[in-house]
Amino acid sequence: MKKIKINVSVSGPNFTYGPGERSVEDKQAFDLVAAGHAEFVDPEKKDLEKVEEIQKGRKVHREKVKKEMAARHSKGEKAKKE
Repeated sequence: MKKIKINVSVSGPNFTYGPGERSVEDKQAFDLVAAGHAEFVDPEKKDLEKVEEIQKGRKVHREKVKKEMAARHSKGEKAKKE
């Protein structure tokens, strides 16, 4: 369990949290902090490093999806011209 301070109301399939401090499962804490919805109350260096890894992974994923969508769009434009 990690203690975090939630900055905005957040909800998911199995949770709803309002602003304030609370303890949550590690995975959920890292996801909320990486998304910018929360911050660790007493972060350890390894916690911050893990958040950075998650954020980098999300950035790589977003770039990959953008390229795939651009390729699909390009194919669609070519098909319209023919």
